[in-house]
Amino acid sequence: MEKVRKVYPSNVTDEDGYRSGANDQRWMGARGRDGVVMPREGELITRPWTDIEVQRLSTLGVAQSPKGPDLEAVVALLGDTCVDVFLNGGSCWAAVPAKVWDHTLGGYQVLKKWLSYREFTLLGRPLSAEESDDFAQVVRRITAILLLSAALNASYQAILSTAVGLPTRE
Repeated sequence: MEKVRKVYPSNVTDEDGYRSGANDQRWMGARGRDGVVMPREGELITRPWTDIEVQRLSTLGVAQSPKGPDLEAVVALLGDTCVDVFLNGGSCWAAVPAKVWDHTLGGYQVLKKWLSYREFTLLGRPLSAEESDDFAQVVRRITAILLLSAALNASYQAILSTAVGLPTRE
């Protein structure tokens, strides 16, 4: 995943009326019932992979096949598009695989929920550089899980008959 920083002068407002600045976070969380933070819409752009991004994706195929990169397998697991997730008018995380962005856990979209808890109005401060790096790390980890899904599923099936108390599919 690439980090891209678009820089606007802090006194310039972009076409959507957003002012670039540390306090201008586009992924907003809102406190709901009983103080639970719920994500609201932010800004992202879904787009096709660039040629350079496709070359980088092919290197991820090594984890899928000992014979070498299998781009088709990687694209099947990560999606044939990616998203640019805008933090504010001046910066975004570029080329987040679409299926990584859409990944859910417990019914929640993981990355969207992560961003909602880091809203300026909830924290009272802008996102730190360390938190920005943490987001990129979460993207990498979800990507790795998706790329390893076939091996993980095969391993689970292999031990299922010896496990006690796990449900089986008949």
